[in-house]
Amino acid sequence: MHTTHQPRGPQERRGPRYHRDPRGRIQKPGGGHPRTDRDGDLEMDAAGGGGRGVGRGVGRGRGGRERGQGVRNNDNRGRANDSTKRGRKTLDPTFLERAIKQGLSSGDAVVREGRPGFDYIAVSGWKGSKVSHHDDGGVQTLLEFLATKATYAGKPLVTIKKSVGQKRLSNFALIGPLSFQANISERRPRFSEVAAFSRIEDEVLIVSVKPKDTPSVIRLNGYMFAGVKLSVEMSARETNARATSKNPEQKLSEEEQSEGTGQLKDKMTAMLSHRYNTELKLLDLSNLGTDPEFANTGMFETKERQAKFFPALMKVCDLIFTTREQKREAVVSVTLANNNLPNISTVTTLSQTFPELKNLDLSSNQLKDLEAIDAWRWKFRNLDHLILSNNPLETAVPTYQNDVLRWYPTLRILNATQVRSDEEAREGSRDQLPLPILGASFRDEGSVGEGFLKGFFFGYDTDRSTLARSYYDAQSSFSLSINTSAPRAPETVGVKNLTWESYIKHSRNLTRVTHLTTRMARVYKGTKNITDLWLTLPSTRHPDYSAEPQKWCIECHSLPGLPDPSGQSAGGVGGLLIVVHGEFGEMDVSTGNTLCTRSFDRIFVLGPGGGFGGVRVISDVLVLRAYGSHEAWKPDPVSNSSTVLCQPSETLNSVVPVGWGVKGPGKSDDQVLKEMLALDLSKVTRMTLDYSGLCLEQSGWDMAKAAKTFEDAKSLISMSSSPLLFLGTIVLVFFVLMGETSTSEYIKYTTVTGFFQQDDLATNASTFNYTATHFGLINRTYDTDCQYDPGYKKTQWQRFEHQVFRYNRESGRHVQYKVLYMGRHGEGYHNAAESYYGTPAWNCYWSFKDGNGTVVWADADLTPKGIAQAQIANRFWASEISIEKIPTPESYYTSPLTRCLVTANITFSGLKLPSRHPFIPEVKELFREGISGHTCDRRNSKTYIQENFPTYKIEAGFSETDLLWKPLQAETPTDQDIRTKKVLDDVFSNDGSTYISITSHSGEIASLLRVLGHRTFSLSTGAVIPVLVKAEVISGVPSSTATQPYDPISTCTSPPPKPTAS
Repeated sequence: MHTTHQPRGPQERRGPRYHRDPRGRIQKPGGGHPRTDRDGDLEMDAAGGGGRGVGRGVGRGRGGRERGQGVRNNDNRGRANDSTKRGRKTLDPTFLERAIKQGLSSGDAVVREGRPGFDYIAVSGWKGSKVSHHDDGGVQTLLEFLATKATYAGKPLVTIKKSVGQKRLSNFALIGPLSFQANISERRPRFSEVAAFSRIEDEVLIVSVKPKDTPSVIRLNGYMFAGVKLSVEMSARETNARATSKNPEQKLSEEEQSEGTGQLKDKMTAMLSHRYNTELKLLDLSNLGTDPEFANTGMFETKERQAKFFPALMKVCDLIFTTREQKREAVVSVTLANNNLPNISTVTTLSQTFPELKNLDLSSNQLKDLEAIDAWRWKFRNLDHLILSNNPLETAVPTYQNDVLRWYPTLRILNATQVRSDEEAREGSRDQLPLPILGASFRDEGSVGEGFLKGFFFGYDTDRSTLARSYYDAQSSFSLSINTSAPRAPETVGVKNLTWESYIKHSRNLTRVTHLTTRMARVYKGTKNITDLWLTLPSTRHPDYSAEPQKWCIECHSLPGLPDPSGQSAGGVGGLLIVVHGEFGEMDVSTGNTLCTRSFDRIFVLGPGGGFGGVRVISDVLVLRAYGSHEAWKPDPVSNSSTVLCQPSETLNSVVPVGWGVKGPGKSDDQVLKEMLALDLSKVTRMTLDYSGLCLEQSGWDMAKAAKTFEDAKSLISMSSSPLLFLGTIVLVFFVLMGETSTSEYIKYTTVTGFFQQDDLATNASTFNYTATHFGLINRTYDTDCQYDPGYKKTQWQRFEHQVFRYNRESGRHVQYKVLYMGRHGEGYHNAAESYYGTPAWNCYWSFKDGNGTVVWADADLTPKGIAQAQIANRFWASEISIEKIPTPESYYTSPLTRCLVTANITFSGLKLPSRHPFIPEVKELFREGISGHTCDRRNSKTYIQENFPTYKIEAGFSETDLLWKPLQAETPTDQDIRTKKVLDDVFSNDGSTYISITSHSGEIASLLRVLGHRTFSLSTGAVIPVLVKAEVISGVPSSTATQPYDPISTCTSPPPKPTAS
């Protein structure tokens, strides 16, 4: 029943450097496939430099300067006076164009000098190819194509070394390195270092090649690549450089460069001054391409120059307004209207130069969707008025207003229409985050954590060898990771940033290091290995706790069930989880001076052992990032009572008994689950475990209900002088409220019919084909068509999406509408086994076994047929997205069983999904199949899911092992509906998405349809149906949610005879 699966797309055919098999599992690359370097490293921020570094030896990021370039004089007036004294000449009319072409402008606007001995070639037309949906946009596949096609027959095996430089590009894309060997015909010659260093500028790939190889690459002009025709030609910059080299008189002398650069800045400053309205505090940057004053600079002739022009303007603005306060006071409004912008990639630096802008005009451009402005998502945190009118996105994305309002919480006016009240906007300015920032929660046990921390960081700064011997043993582990994408401090004056060279070879950043062997090798175990590594890292100095407490954020929590190193306790021992956020200075040991400041996060797991004070470090994970200041964890103001509960006194701590929440002899799975729930509630409420258990018991062991009732009880009473009396009062009030508030509201679900064929009783489920009917969407008119699409030029899905948008906009705050895309997994081995043995034999005998010796169906995987069914769904989704403009899911959920995890991965991988709604599914326990004694319904461990599907998110509280499955027992349909409603309530209460994907099972989808009030409609394996759901919060008492014990299952001692064909 096993088979070999063939490659399924362009990336697989070309051999990805790191790929998954059709089931979504991680696989090592085969021989001859593209691979990363020996350690699996990606080049990470090699130049450092404030987040805008462009590569070693090129620049220093924002505000940096070229090597050999003199120090800039930021005082424009002073420089002008100096030039007058020296008798500076007037600006040569040809200087501006020549200077910009030669790269004399500073900082980000610099035109980078070419690498010696290389030609630059511009490749365009590849953006719309069939591989553009790859994570890197298809760049690595394109580079491989160029190298292969440029190598013509004649000589032996070719070895190609290519790296796409990790630079901050004009479109702000980061491309990782690619290193591989290409097996080409033995009669082909060696093609040396095609694309030795490459980058992207706007939609053009610039590759640098050896001059002797240039003709071989240029001849590829007009070649077809993945369905599109390529344009391959010498880069405009290369052409200009060659022209200059042939005409030495055109080349600027060093003296002319030094003097002319200042004149260039003066010229651009004068241009900007003509466009600045002092009274309105308006910077008018509209119609730049048609302005003769700007057009004469020659900066709009090519996309490469356009990409550098706006950063140059912003650099001049930085020179005019040198502080954040000056920028905030001087520029309130900016207009970028009528610039024919397809996206904001060329103007994105505006958000860095003027982050506190209040009014922004982007009207009359070519912005076709929200992805075109996604780079400014969550930027401009004080934005009050935004204009997007006369852009294609108005009609292409009718619901774009919803996203814009979420992106900008202070926005009052959109396209001259007030969309949020003044009071709501003021609330948005005060509440920038969805949740308030609370103070750190430090819940120590016997001052163990406090004593450890007081000695650890001092020891790390002064004597790492002794520190390692004091707390680490042979089983201790340490790893470090570099996070170069973390936010940096908005004001980093005086803060230098060096390279990550000292750390990069040890970094275990799992998003960068993809090889399993390298990942494992970078977990350092044992005192000696940890000490050896520590001694190679730079010297540090951490702030003093007592002198600068604001620079630290430390949390401590108890952690039960840790392995007992002595082996005496089978149930494990208690320990501590300590999370530290802070900063340190990197020191020059010869001078004692601080070289740079870095921010860090460090997570310790402590347990009992033979270390100092009886403590051992079980695990130590260090994450390093650029300096980000300590403002992020500054708590919001809270009431006194909240503060006391957040930082409780020692008398409120619950003592966790040994073995609590851990499996043990004579302890049922139900008991373990209840103990874990009681422990979680105790941590949240600070009640004892006994009180937490009583509260959960009264609320039917519903964690959310118990926590809510506790908060209601807390609001009815005030803090007593005695914390214990306060907790006792809380519990008394809790029991009173159980019958009043906890059941006062519930969610009622209704299927909105008339939109899909599957809603109609006349539709036969056995013959229904979702791929032939646009998922069953009925071709009909809607009430909103007359306004939204009077000419009926939109697709049926676009008009449906607008109808749903209107439903939500016009409904009250207690009503919401969502579209659930419910997909059944592809055929699994358990399905095939049931068909093979027959249902009677399957149900009474074979279903209770893990397999038959040939195949395994416990937590069944997909058969080849099941994989093909998921691939059909993938292709159909791609077609509906491209042609019918179907609204794609905004959230993804999946059952924890393997067949659903794999189906979801195949179905949605590689689709052109909006960047704001990527395919990152959440695994939810209660979306699983109806629980029975069948082994196919027993899920694998949490660790298995994390290792095989590392990009998936696993819901909070997900247990390591399956606590719900019981051998020879099954839940009743009524119980299944109760848990189905519970998980739907969770999704509808906490997920604001309108379009949601759920990958599940036939039995669970049937339960979902029952809870939603939908007609019975069975799905074949691999099928998908959407359902439009109305959810309404109702006051009153819901139907009983009390569950019943599982039913026993009858079995047979031997398999019944296999059915024979008639």
